[in-house]
Amino acid sequence: MEVRIIHRTGSEASKLVDELVRENISARTELWNPAKELPSDLFDSHLIIVCIDRDRAILGILKELTSEGRWSLPIILLDTHYDQTTALFAKNNRLPYYIPPYNPTFIGRMIKELVYKHAELTNSGEKIEAFDILLDPTNRCAQRRDRVIPLRNKEFALLEFFIMNKGRLLSRTSILEHVWDRNHCYGSNTLDVHINRLRRKIDGPFDDKLIHTVHCVGYRFAKAEVLSHLPAAHEA
Repeated sequence: MEVRIIHRTGSEASKLVDELVRENISARTELWNPAKELPSDLFDSHLIIVCIDRDRAILGILKELTSEGRWSLPIILLDTHYDQTTALFAKNNRLPYYIPPYNPTFIGRMIKELVYKHAELTNSGEKIEAFDILLDPTNRCAQRRDRVIPLRNKEFALLEFFIMNKGRLLSRTSILEHVWDRNHCYGSNTLDVHINRLRRKIDGPFDDKLIHTVHCVGYRFAKAEVLSHLPAAHEA
């Protein structure tokens, strides 16, 4: 998951990047310049955070985002000082609006919820592809090469989460938080049981494995060659 933080002054944005990393969220900053076009890869991110300072000029970027036709991309507004007009704008456009002090854990959870809700709406009925796997939300199954693989609900949710975060190191905690209800009481081996079931279906019949265990940390969904630079003892 990648978040882009658009700002005019770097201090708050840099601090936010560090805080989000601790919440297992990758973030990059983008210095906004009204005289330049938005970077072409901006919409490759999963969510945009707009940091607003006192002069409010950066709010002009919302017009740019609208004109790009990508308003559906989740956006969060972080204001350094409360402003009634900005707050009303956020409310009318259903944009999350926060003022200091920011709670990094809460912001992190909000980001994850918005991203996955957006993914559900965007991918509803549409097939999702990663490597040689095609995930079919309509029929709740996957296809790898010419093999159709029926999936249980949690197996489907796990594979969907892996595909959305392909190549990234996912901690056990982050997987449990997003695939299971965070209020659900699950056993210590719940994740291992479901990962093993998914592995048997997705990786079992094939030589090239995609689900890799990172010992004492979590899992990574990637092709083996991506992991070739890592010591063999670290990932399996």
